[in-house]
Amino acid sequence: MVYCGPMIYRRNNTGALSFEGVSICSGRITVAGVRYNVTDHLGSVCGVIRGSDGALLERNDYALYGGVSSLPLNVTTNTESHRYHFSGKEDQSIDFSVPYTDFGARHYSPALRRWLVPDPKSEDYYEISPYAYCAGDPVNLLDDDGKKPRVYIQKSRIGHAFITTGEGNQTIIYTYGRYGSLTPSSSGSTLGGYTPRGEGVLYIKTGQKASEYLKSVRDEGNYSIYSITEGNDAKIDDYFNGLFDNGTRPSDPNKPSFNDSTARVIDTYHLLKNNCVTTTQSALREGGVSISPKTIRPVNFDSVMNSLSVYNNDIEKVEDVEAFINELISQLNSQ
Repeated sequence: MVYCGPMIYRRNNTGALSFEGVSICSGRITVAGVRYNVTDHLGSVCGVIRGSDGALLERNDYALYGGVSSLPLNVTTNTESHRYHFSGKEDQSIDFSVPYTDFGARHYSPALRRWLVPDPKSEDYYEISPYAYCAGDPVNLLDDDGKKPRVYIQKSRIGHAFITTGEGNQTIIYTYGRYGSLTPSSSGSTLGGYTPRGEGVLYIKTGQKASEYLKSVRDEGNYSIYSITEGNDAKIDDYFNGLFDNGTRPSDPNKPSFNDSTARVIDTYHLLKNNCVTTTQSALREGGVSISPKTIRPVNFDSVMNSLSVYNNDIEKVEDVEAFINELISQLNSQ
């Protein structure tokens, strides 16, 4: 299988790719047509409906921990492979013949009723087994993957975009921009009151510094937040940490970034070619998320993300951004 954003392809023995389908918020579009999913309160797919005539193609009932029930009402009336089942996640038994469910960050075994690797945040919950699924309450709780990257897009003035990984007080902010020395206007054109080139500085902010940064975003207002459920936090962390470790200290002593240990020059910034939006999009690609079409302006990036969130169930727009960011600030301050 080859995944490209919401698109899924199959690779045959010769290496050639064939289109299988694309995920939409209510199901999938396949080569056979539109397939709508009927889900329960946990997101588990209980029914698959053919879009052309409303025929029921598949019905599933689930045991407590995600195993498909043996009730006689369960039906499969076609030969298509529907790999999304418990919690709306991908059933690995369909294509790979292993009885696991892929939650993104970890694999889960419905038969064993446990994760196959420990919770990376288990130190925050000593009273719960690091292998326990949803703290032993699978009827009321769900676990998307425990971690998801988020894109923040500020739309006031010239705008800005940045990305976060982790959850709660483990959130890490990666923000890139012209935080260092600017290229003198005499050596390059200016755009309005802005010099388009300069040191491209990456900040990595955690804890109190992350909280203060998010407060400034909240206070400025006019911003959007998107959760990328298919993104790989670890790969995005590795990408930014690699850039940071190979970076250099900002050179302008008059800039706050000069004496900041969380800031490094990673390349040359250019407002129209290499900016906060393009860097955010590059990080998402490293994390397994392809955003198309590519843009360079934050306001256009927001339009693309907003459109994708309508039909791509791997991109979720946070509706109450103020409540979300206030809760995250509170969690960061609790460290």
